[in-house]
Amino acid sequence: MARLLSGTFIGANMNACLLRDNFDIHFWHKVVAFYRVVTLKNVSEFGVRPFNLIQQNRPIIFWRMATPSEELVIYGQFERSAEEEVPKLSFRDVFYGNVNPRGKFEILLWRSRIPPYYSYFSSSEIREVKTAAAKRKRSVKNGLMLC
Repeated sequence: MARLLSGTFIGANMNACLLRDNFDIHFWHKVVAFYRVVTLKNVSEFGVRPFNLIQQNRPIIFWRMATPSEELVIYGQFERSAEEEVPKLSFRDVFYGNVNPRGKFEILLWRSRIPPYYSYFSSSEIREVKTAAAKRKRSVKNGLMLC
């Protein structure tokens, strides 16, 4: 799992929160398989692993675990100090499908428990997965199109 997360500290903390909620080995296996697919999708589309993209402030694409027909796009990572207001929505709630925000919104990725107590958040969006419609092949005989 650490290899899939490219050794990122915030990625490790986000996943620790997800996995801490459920100690079932089958669930953990499902999360690892999920991250493999997310990694392959981002590498094939952008040429870089997802958590490397977020460090470069480039968007990464996740799917929501509860509704795989929706993509969760994360646009960069930002930090705020303890005095500043942080988003109420957490990555975990959006990822699991506990909340269903529309349009662009901010999500809390991780909140530090040690000084200086920074909170890390992201601008995000949920969008429908685009499916390519299969085109019907038509035969051509002697210059005439057959349906």
